[in-house]
Amino acid sequence: MLSRCDIDGRTPSNAFLLLIPAHHVAKVSDNFATPPAYTFGDAGRNSVYGPPLRTLDLAIVRSFRLTESASFQFHGEAFNALNMVNLGTPNRYVNEPQFGTITIPMTPGREIQLSARLSF
Repeated sequence: MLSRCDIDGRTPSNAFLLLIPAHHVAKVSDNFATPPAYTFGDAGRNSVYGPPLRTLDLAIVRSFRLTESASFQFHGEAFNALNMVNLGTPNRYVNEPQFGTITIPMTPGREIQLSARLSF
């Protein structure tokens, strides 16, 4: 059985290219070359960009009246509630072997925070 890497040459390190049709990009490093020494290159601004950022943050607040002058609040918050993997931007330095690869995540995994507040 062939894997996707065998079919179009994409590997997990450049998997962000899955968002771009294969006929547009063969491999990121093939589209860029190191300019000669002491010269500027001709690549345009924002010519290398990463995958989209998808996250969902939720908050729930509940207030309880204890007495006429005292109240209790409970807060529940979830950051990246769906636990989506958000990859960082690709390495953008042409003269490095990691050019075009994604080596870090952009956001942490799901985080849940609970808090309480007593007001009087």
